[in-house]
Amino acid sequence: MPLIYLDIETDNSEGYNGLDVFNGRIVTIQMLMPSGKVVILKDPTQKQMDEIKPVLENNVIVGHNLKFDCKFLKQQFGITVRHVYDTYIVEIIISGGMYANGTYRAINKIGLGLKDLAFKYSGAKMEKGEQVGFMYGVPLTMAQITYAANDLRYLPVIMKCQMDQIKALKLERTVGVEMRCLPAMVWLELSGFKVNIDKIRSVEVELKRRVTIIERKLFPILEEAYKAAMKKEIAEADENATGKKKKFDTQFSLTSSTKTLKALKQLGYNIEKTNEDCLAPFKKDKVIKLLLLHREATHFLTTYVNSAFDREENGQVIRGYVHPNGRTYSNFKQYGTETGRLSCGNENLKKLPVMSLNLQNQPRKLEWRSVFVAEEGYVLLTSDYSQIEPRIMAQVSGDPKMIDAYTIGKDIYRITAEAIFGIPYDKVEKESREREIAKQITLGLCYGLGTPGLIKKLKTDSGINLTQDEAKLYINKFKKNYPTVTKFLDEIGNRAVKTLAVRNINGRMRRFSPVKYDEEWKIVNQAKNAVIQSLSADITKIAMGNLFLLLESRGVRFVNTVHDEIVLESPVEIADEVSKILEDEMVKAGKLFLTKVPCKSEVTPSQVWKK
Repeated sequence: MPLIYLDIETDNSEGYNGLDVFNGRIVTIQMLMPSGKVVILKDPTQKQMDEIKPVLENNVIVGHNLKFDCKFLKQQFGITVRHVYDTYIVEIIISGGMYANGTYRAINKIGLGLKDLAFKYSGAKMEKGEQVGFMYGVPLTMAQITYAANDLRYLPVIMKCQMDQIKALKLERTVGVEMRCLPAMVWLELSGFKVNIDKIRSVEVELKRRVTIIERKLFPILEEAYKAAMKKEIAEADENATGKKKKFDTQFSLTSSTKTLKALKQLGYNIEKTNEDCLAPFKKDKVIKLLLLHREATHFLTTYVNSAFDREENGQVIRGYVHPNGRTYSNFKQYGTETGRLSCGNENLKKLPVMSLNLQNQPRKLEWRSVFVAEEGYVLLTSDYSQIEPRIMAQVSGDPKMIDAYTIGKDIYRITAEAIFGIPYDKVEKESREREIAKQITLGLCYGLGTPGLIKKLKTDSGINLTQDEAKLYINKFKKNYPTVTKFLDEIGNRAVKTLAVRNINGRMRRFSPVKYDEEWKIVNQAKNAVIQSLSADITKIAMGNLFLLLESRGVRFVNTVHDEIVLESPVEIADEVSKILEDEMVKAGKLFLTKVPCKSEVTPSQVWKK
C-alpha cells in the first residue's frame, strides 16, 4: 500500500486553540506524496478535502503523533484514516516502553519530538522556521512554508531507520498491534461519553450536605485543640522573648494540614503527618473518622463534581469536563505504561484550558458511574474479560492445576482459597474473606506484588488487614499449590535482571534501566508483571482495532475502555448485533494467545455505565 507522509498545522489565532479539536481548525495540511511531490493545502475547504478523502482513507498515512492529526481530519472534514504508521508510537515500542515513564529520556537525553528523532536518526538539526503564527485566512510566509515542509522531510528517514530496528528487535507484531489500534484511539476520543448533569447536581447537593454535617461536629473539636496549642506556643514565645516579635496565626482551618496536625497533636495523637497512612491506626476514633470522612467528601467534590463545570482560576477560565453538547471527552495515552497498557488523563492541561476526566479511575461510591449514560435512542454495551490475567498466567506458565481449573469451568479464586485455608471448594462463599484474599494473592502475583504490596492492596481494596507473617504464609501456600507458576515467574525475574529486558509471547518488549544490586527486586517484580499485563494489553488492543473496522462506520460510539473492559454506545436498533460482534471480537482476540484455557467475555446492556 502506498505511503503518504502527512502533517497538519492548526489555528492559534484569537478565539481558537490549536490543541483543541473542538475549538480549533486546520490551517495547513502538508503531504509528501508517493510521487515525491510535496502538497501544501492552506485553509483547506470541505470540497478540497472531499476530493482527497479517498487518497487519505485508502493509503498508509505516515506521521508523528498521528492521533492528533487524525482527530482533526475526522472532526473537521469527516475523513477516517484507517491505515497508519506513527513514528511517535513506534519509537516508544523500540525503547521497550521506557519512553512511557520518562526513563529513556532521562538516561539518553533524547525526547520524543520529531526534531529529536530527526537528530537521532540523521544527525540533522531541524530548522523549524516560524513555528508559531499559523493563522486562518493569512497567506503563508516562506519561513512558514519551510517549517511545514520540514515536518515531512525527515519522516521517510526516521521511518526507514525505525523499520530496520523493528526487524532487528523482532517487534513487527507489536508495531502491527499498535498501528491497527491507533484509529480506534481516534474513534474513542472523538466519541466522548454522555453525562447526566442532573445526577451530578444531586451528588453535589448530597456531598455538600455531608460536609456541612461533618464540619459541625469536627470543626469545634479541632478549633479548640488548635487554639489551646497556639496559646501554649504564644506563652512559650513570651517566656523566651528576644525582642523580636513572632506572628501567630490563631485562626483554625480544616484545609490546612499544618494546623490540623497541630490540633491532633494537642489531642494526644502521636503522628508526624496527617496523610491516610498516618491516620489509619486511629480511624475508629471519632475525630479521625470524621476527619477522613470530611476529606473523602471534599476530595470527591473537587475532583469529580466541581471540575465538571466551567470556573475561573488565576484570571483564566478553565472549561469543565462536560462539553456544551453534554458529553465528556478524555485524553487517552495509547502507550500509557511501560507494559503497553492504555492510560487516561490530560497531558496537555497546561496548554489546553479544558478539564479532562480520567475515565479509567471513576469511583463506585454514590452510584457515581450512573452519571455516565447512553444518549436517547442508544444503549451502552459493556464487556470485560473474565479473569484475563490469571488465565494468561495459566497459559504462559503451563501450570496444570490452573489450566485444569479453567478447562472444567471452576472458579480459580475458590480453588486457591481451598488450598490456602483448607476450606472445601463448595464452602467458599463468593463474597468471603478467604476468597478475597485468594483473589488478591493470585492477582498480586500477576502484578508482581511482594508481601508489603499485597498487604496494602488488601487493605485499600477490600478493607482486610493482614500481618506480615500472615501474608507471607498465604503467599507461600499459593506458591506450593502452583509450583509451575512459581518456577515460571522466578525464571522471568532472574532473566530480566541479567538481560534488562523481558518479552511477552506476542513479542512485545519491556526494557529496564540498570539498578543497584539491592534494588534488583524491583526489576524482578516489574518483569513478572510485564509478561502478563502486556499480553492483556495486546489482547484488548487487538479487539479494539477489529471493532473499529467493523463498527465505527455504523454509528456505534466507543465511549470508554478500562484495561480489559470495553464500553460501546450502540443505536438501539442494532444493539443485539453489535453486542454479538463485541463479544465475538473480544473472545477471538483472546483466543489468539489463550490456547490452553478458554477465553470468556460477557456483554452487559444498560442505560447507565456499570460493570
